[in-house]
Parts: sequence; structure tokens; C-alpha cells
Amino acid sequence: MLTKHMGDWGLGLSLTGQGDSYCFQLGGKNAGFTNFMIDYVREGNAAIVMTNADNGGNLIREIMRGISLFYGWEIASQRIIEPVDLPADELAKLTGRYYLDNEQDYFVEIKLKNGRLLVIDLNEQDSTELSALDKSKFILLEYGDEVVFQNPERGKSASVLWNNRFQFYKTED
Repeated sequence: MLTKHMGDWGLGLSLTGQGDSYCFQLGGKNAGFTNFMIDYVREGNAAIVMTNADNGGNLIREIMRGISLFYGWEIASQRIIEPVDLPADELAKLTGRYYLDNEQDYFVEIKLKNGRLLVIDLNEQDSTELSALDKSKFILLEYGDEVVFQNPERGKSASVLWNNRFQFYKTED
């Protein structure tokens, strides 16, 4: 279960770090519940946070930041970023509907609104603003997720790499 197979994934678990910082993580949601677990393999330290809320992710992230700070785990430390402003015509090239690789029924839509990119999770009916770090790299300030747009101008199929793990491909509309 803790051997990397595709990308940074074991059998159902996200794997990060190496040496003493090697850990596995798992999060999930069911109607009315959101949870997250992290376990350091070598150290034996672990944290499990469970909420009885559909949108408990914000609370979980705040609790994990507190645990990280208190125990010095460095799993959820704050990061200073400097967003850049991009022209609306550059942002417009990135808009469209994208599907998750191997999940033809999981879509996100990226729209331009008030000069900013907005990502809409069509399955969860949730939306978040993307902040540009450069011409192709963006971040969701609320979650810290990194979103990298690939091949938008090379004549190839445009795609989005989410957190260096999830590959989304642009649909032909």
C-alpha cells in the first residue's frame, strides 16, 4: 500500500516526503461528513480529523495548520506568494470545460469573471478563484492547490495539472 505506483499514489493513499518525513495521507467526503488523515511511516506520528459538515475542509486545514505548528511537522505551513496580474486576453485562452483523466464524468469549468479566472467544480457545485503566479501557473489561495496549464498555445490538446497529481483535459466544445 505504501509503494508508489502512479505518480505519488500508493494503493488508495497519497504518498509524500522521503526518509523520516515519508508519510501517507487520505481525505474523503460523504454527505454530511468530511475527513482527513496523515501518518508518518517512520516516526509513527499521525493525525485524523473528522467533521460532521459537507464543507469541513476549511476547518480541517485550520486544525492541520495548528497541529503542524504545535508539533513542528511542517505539513501545513503558511507560504508567501506574490500573485501577478495577467491581461484578460491571456486568461481567456485558458477558459473552458476540462475533464479529469480516466474519469469522463468529472468536470471542472474555468471561466473569466471580472478579469480573474474562476474554477467551478461542476460535480460539487463549488467555485474558487485562481490567482496567477505566472503565465501558466496558478494557485487557489483558499486551499493552496497549484494549477498548471499545459499546451495552451502549441496546437496540442490543452490540459491542466492539478497539484502535480490530477490531469484534466480540455473538452472540445
